Amino acid sequence: MFSATKILLYVFGSIIIILGATITVIWKPLLNHIIDSRLVLAKCSETERIWSNSSVPIYFKVYMFNWTNPEETLAKKQKPNFVEMGPYTFRFTQMKSDIVWNSNYTITFRADRIWSFAPEMSNGRLSDRITNINAVAMVVGDRFKDNMWITKVMISGFLELLEKQVYITKTVEELLFQGYENQVLSIGKTLKELGIDVGHLPDRFGWYFNKNASEINIFNIHTGADDLNNLGRVRSWNYKTQSEIYTDRCDRIRGSLGDLWPKNISNEDSTSIFISDFCGSFELIKSGAHKLHGVDAVRFIGTEKTFDNGKVYRENRCYCKNNKCTLPSGVRDISDCVHAPIYISFPHFYLANESYRRSVDGMNPVAGKHQFFVTVQKDSGMVMEIFARLQINIMVEPYPSLGFFANLPRMMVPTVWFEEYIEMPENLKTKIKLAFNLAPFLLSVCGFSSVIIGIVLVLCGCISSKLQRQK
Repeated sequence: MFSATKILLYVFGSIIIILGATITVIWKPLLNHIIDSRLVLAKCSETERIWSNSSVPIYFKVYMFNWTNPEETLAKKQKPNFVEMGPYTFRFTQMKSDIVWNSNYTITFRADRIWSFAPEMSNGRLSDRITNINAVAMVVGDRFKDNMWITKVMISGFLELLEKQVYITKTVEELLFQGYENQVLSIGKTLKELGIDVGHLPDRFGWYFNKNASEINIFNIHTGADDLNNLGRVRSWNYKTQSEIYTDRCDRIRGSLGDLWPKNISNEDSTSIFISDFCGSFELIKSGAHKLHGVDAVRFIGTEKTFDNGKVYRENRCYCKNNKCTLPSGVRDISDCVHAPIYISFPHFYLANESYRRSVDGMNPVAGKHQFFVTVQKDSGMVMEIFARLQINIMVEPYPSLGFFANLPRMMVPTVWFEEYIEMPENLKTKIKLAFNLAPFLLSVCGFSSVIIGIVLVLCGCISSKLQRQK
């Protein structure tokens, strides 16, 4: 009986040691395999369900700049002063449709965006009236600034007759999604019939006019089925691999769309996010390790390099027309993308050359409010939060022979800035904590405990044998 107990101690002890050692050795690659299989964008997978139905809440906050002293500015008595109004918060949904799974481990789909106003989360109403630069007039002025003087005199006369002022006052709703009619826009066809090329002029003007559930964006991205380090990387936009706006590397469609990221992204020094509204990618630099919701994470932030004009980072010169950068760093020219003298920057000219802030009053850049950043889980690349913050500016100047603009100072006018905010919902936070915190801890404890228990049992068997021999 005693001999049988001794054998059982040896056998069970050895089995438990082997089991514990096995768990200790294989738990990490096994867990990684399980996680990897969940990360892949595949048909009927949880990743596909979350990705296609936009179940992660997204909020779109808009801040408008109200020009408080246009008359004094035009009379050259005061520096232009802008007061930030808002936020005007919208719930943002992006639905995927016309999904095609391709044989080269990519997926093609149409992305439809829907904004709905959330008054309870806003500091203001859509009926609030905002005064700012007359964007339509500036588009026309920019279009004809290099024409023959006789053409410019005629265009200036048109503007003085129809527009009256270089500034306008409209409601937030008109300036954003609803758009507003404009006499200059309505006579565009007439000018074309007279042989005057007015370029691209829409029927109505609004910063997001014709984008709410009506704009067509077709993307092709990697599913990660062949390599998770390609997951979410965009390959084409509207069937093009280049935006045809810039040159060289700046023109390539690259980076993530924001919802899916490569698994190894935390090992890279930088990454890019592609924003179709501005026809380009925005480079973010790794700022180091972070702890978010108790989970190890890595953050990528917008830096001076994002909008450098090539003076410090020569590879950025291709964002300037003909590789010639005439403006100080801190803004990016997207005029060929939106057919208007529009420049993108961080809010309040954060990290931009000081000259932009000196030319106007009301700019107060703060990193905590105006920094653009993306935070991803360290081991999987799963996005945990995004604060995409960008500002739309209009370049204004007193164009020669265009008397309508004669009293304008040369300046970069801030018009609106937005914050697109994405945070992982609570149920996904719980799953991430389980996968990357609790599961590794429990498996490690289980493995080491099994080895220790097995060793104890074997030692008990040895002690039992020794006692038996002594008897």
